[in-house]
Amino acid sequence: MNINQEIKNYFFKSSLLNKLIITNIAVFLIINIIYLFLYLFDADPYTNQKIISWFAVPSDLKKLLLRFWTPFTYMFLHEKFWHILGNMLWLFFLGRIFIDFIEQKKLFAVYILGGL
Repeated sequence: MNINQEIKNYFFKSSLLNKLIITNIAVFLIINIIYLFLYLFDADPYTNQKIISWFAVPSDLKKLLLRFWTPFTYMFLHEKFWHILGNMLWLFFLGRIFIDFIEQKKLFAVYILGGL
């Protein structure tokens, strides 16, 4: 069995809390791999900020109407290692407490509505 299949199996068999954490980490890795390629190929230094601006919520209402996906994508966007580490630790520990007292299905709704 190859590693891609093992990752898919783990993802589909894991709890919703683990799926949220895996999704956040995957988005973080994808963004940073893109940054690495941009750095290696000597891209414009402001390209990183342009990428982030496509996924972060803009302050201008006109841009927000054009980038309607940003209220959802920014919830999964983390730029720095310490940012994602802190947020995923909070999500893991508080998510475990949440699941112990309230059913797991409501965790996703609370995550999305809390982000919005």
